[in-house]
Amino acid sequence: MHLIGFNVSGATLSDRPLQRVRVQRGEVVADRPSDSVRGTGLVGAHFFAQVRQRRGQPAGDRDRPSSGLTNIQSEDSRYDPTGTGHTFLYTLEQRVSDDGSWRPACAADPDGRQVAIPIAAIWNEHGDRVESSSQFTFGCTTGVIAKCYRWGYRPWLTGYDDSMVAMHQTCTRLARADYCGIGVPGTRDGTKINVWDRLPSPGPIQRHGGLLGLPPLGMLFEAG
Repeated sequence: MHLIGFNVSGATLSDRPLQRVRVQRGEVVADRPSDSVRGTGLVGAHFFAQVRQRRGQPAGDRDRPSSGLTNIQSEDSRYDPTGTGHTFLYTLEQRVSDDGSWRPACAADPDGRQVAIPIAAIWNEHGDRVESSSQFTFGCTTGVIAKCYRWGYRPWLTGYDDSMVAMHQTCTRLARADYCGIGVPGTRDGTKINVWDRLPSPGPIQRHGGLLGLPPLGMLFEAG
């Protein structure tokens, strides 16, 4: 199945409906009849994800059973090169329809955490970013959507002249070596890459990392 996105409708907290679910910067925010809830206050919330049969399989859309947030924590400052804060990491478990059990939605990242970052957009099977008012993404930190966010290319950032939405999308292509922009990766898990940019002041966000502005030893230019 291809995960399209998480629905802003149908979400609940303590079996009570949440209204106006949205992603603001790096956190999920929702309204209740008497107040708003955000950050760690959403532990225990449930969401429904929209999925679709992958290409080559019978067409048709259906809803995946409920996915629940079992833990929420602030992002580690070492993954915040722009020092803009706000981001939260969400531990998400999904219900297995076959037996009703729950399992982690994300694999363990290099830190051993099975967490995701919310992004106010969705991505299709071709790797295209799609703006949506009805759905959003929980990007696991093992995937490029969250990796590029952690490298500093936060779509909601301003002040760099260039659109950070476009920078983030470009980053998701380069991190997978999807240079044709069709959703087909050209890299392998574990491949080391050196990402850098030429964003104007207060940039760049990522630098070469080597001496005298040169790439690190052993790194050769691949694509821009």
